[in-house]
Amino acid sequence: MDTAKLIEPDPQRRALMAATGVTAGIALVATAVPFVASMNPSERARAGGVPVEVDVSTLQPGALATVAWRGQPVWILHRTEEMIRAIGDHDELLLDPRSKQ
Repeated sequence: MDTAKLIEPDPQRRALMAATGVTAGIALVATAVPFVASMNPSERARAGGVPVEVDVSTLQPGALATVAWRGQPVWILHRTEEMIRAIGDHDELLLDPRSKQ
């Protein structure tokens, strides 16, 4: 018996396998696209995380400004030199007592 004839692939079978593979690939992409798209943040979440710009150049020394960020208040205090010196007495209460800013 000739073994070369047994190993030779059938061209119709090869075409059907290729068509099945292409169809499976298309189905995989069609299923994955909506799934991956659902992982994007919503418009509301994007709007909530937008950076807030505040003009602090007009803030007088000792003045306090309140700005809303992500629905929460953020306080901006322009400290005077006297206030900065007074903070030096409470270094153990500060998170970063050696901050230069």
